[in-house]
Amino acid sequence: MFKNLILRINNYRVKSGKYGFKASEILVLCPKCLQNPECAKDILSDPYSCGRCGRCNISDLVKISETMKVGIAVAPGGRLACSYAKDKAYKAVVAVACPFELVAGIIKTFPKPVYAVRNITPKGPCIETKVDPEEIIYGIGVFTKV
Repeated sequence: MFKNLILRINNYRVKSGKYGFKASEILVLCPKCLQNPECAKDILSDPYSCGRCGRCNISDLVKISETMKVGIAVAPGGRLACSYAKDKAYKAVVAVACPFELVAGIIKTFPKPVYAVRNITPKGPCIETKVDPEEIIYGIGVFTKV
């Protein structure tokens, strides 16, 4: 519950900012657990290798990346996710993860702004998680508005 409060405060703070970043300066950062476990595609090294079968949200996020011209990365855990988020090529991050990983990532990448999107866990944590693509689009919009 405390983590959810931190995430709400963080997103309120981020939404209050005036950024005007270029789309290419925004990274959409996703956890590996969004990928369908039966999929053999190596989305960790290249998210664009997604077969776009529609059985998981990775295809939605790759499409958003291509359409909106934002960066995208998939990480198997928090340590690698933080290294992607700290990449100086990106000025802002729209991050998808569980509350624990989101809070840890926000702290580790401060002062870089991170819009946090909680993943949906219908089968429990780290198992076939989902995300609402509209929340990702909204998060990108937070950083591209002036």
